[in-house]
Amino acid sequence: MARYKLVLVKILMLLWIALGFSSCDNDDDPNMNNVLVGTWQSVDLVISNCTDPANNDSYTFNCPSSLCVTVAFTADGDYTLTTINFIGTNVINGTYTFSGNELTFCQNGDQSQCRTTVLTFSGNTLSGNFSSSPAPGCMVIETFIKV
Repeated sequence: MARYKLVLVKILMLLWIALGFSSCDNDDDPNMNNVLVGTWQSVDLVISNCTDPANNDSYTFNCPSSLCVTVAFTADGDYTLTTINFIGTNVINGTYTFSGNELTFCQNGDQSQCRTTVLTFSGNTLSGNFSSSPAPGCMVIETFIKV
């Protein structure tokens, strides 16, 4: 099980790196952006609906002492993604747009490498459906709280 958790940690890092690639304009509804602006900290990750049920799993984060992902969104459309794990700390900067429930990330503002993710908000909780899955047919949902 510990080896699977290590693989899960690596997959999580790859998912967030992939999220760094997405189209970024600054013409979205500023009121919706206000919901997103601030710092969000990872709470849990659920991998479900996998073609092979053995790939279904969940992980609870232990911020900031071990594995932790934080994303800070600014009002001017920039973000900083910080991943902390047993290897060290990785920081990715970029730009974003937020329209409706769709968040689009562009790592370092590179519009040729962008990714869009559907978000769900509930109070100070944000969940994302990260369809880039670690195995065939899996759905990856990561939950964050605003800190």
